[in-house]
Amino acid sequence: MNQTNRPGGYVVAVGPNDIDEYYECVQPLVVGDKCFIRQLSVSPGGLTANSAVILSAFGTKTYLLDSLGDDQYTPMLLEDLRSHGIDTDYIEVLPGEENIRAQILLSGNEKTVLLYENHKPFITMTPQKRELMEGASYIYTTMVNMKEIAGNRELIDDLVTHGVKIMYDAERSTFTSYDDPDDRFYFERASVLSFNDASLEKFCAGRGLAAIEELIGESDKIVLLTLGAKGCIVKTREGEIAIPAYDVKPKDTTGAGDTFNAGFLHGLCSGMTLRETGEFATAAANRSILSVGSRTGAVSVAEVEAFARDHAGLRVAPPAL
Repeated sequence: MNQTNRPGGYVVAVGPNDIDEYYECVQPLVVGDKCFIRQLSVSPGGLTANSAVILSAFGTKTYLLDSLGDDQYTPMLLEDLRSHGIDTDYIEVLPGEENIRAQILLSGNEKTVLLYENHKPFITMTPQKRELMEGASYIYTTMVNMKEIAGNRELIDDLVTHGVKIMYDAERSTFTSYDDPDDRFYFERASVLSFNDASLEKFCAGRGLAAIEELIGESDKIVLLTLGAKGCIVKTREGEIAIPAYDVKPKDTTGAGDTFNAGFLHGLCSGMTLRETGEFATAAANRSILSVGSRTGAVSVAEVEAFARDHAGLRVAPPAL
């Protein structure tokens, strides 16, 4: 498969920042039992924001649309974004609101993420934000975040008319099903969809992989199936590319998916072939799990390439479904 992608342009990420509170479980975490924990760190996080920061580190011009609370964490969140080259001119700060928080419990090679309920309003659309989105090469977000924008369906159709492509991080919690009439609108207008093994199982429930084939149909969609330690599969109407992972011991997998998506989007914006894009994203994700934190993937392209070279002999078998 020799599909290439038009290089250039910028990406607008739409989604929230949060504060990640990391804890290490002193003994294995067991449901229904007590567990002693040790706090490790407090740092910026958030699915979409993580990917935006990592994408910017790779050299792709990235904007973030978000609304922040106005508390003790706000300066840290803004400074972290700016330090990674994110344009924050379109981020709102809401007086009287608190920022989103998440607790991440690390137990062995596994993690458990506890999200505090969010009462903070999402972004408001302005003519300036709309103009920014209309000029982007890609919008990167989740379906649930896109749905929070007032008038989002009309906005999406307008973006597609302007040639803007939409990439969704299809986390399990962000959609109901492909058969859901509301969700189908968003799935059909997406250019790139990234599923992990949990969200893939939910999407394909009762139909198997035929659900993915139906989703792609005769369109130019790119569907990414990330399979953890096995690697990933890139599917298009022309076929599929299996990319093996690296056999490395993880310290924290929290940001692996966000790093993979950022790496893949960088490849698309840089004119890489789909195989090159998948290889780069896989190397970036595998490198990111070697240290603790959701933004450990925010390094240069050269560092990802060095990891791939240094670990070339540690590839696992190509994944299969």
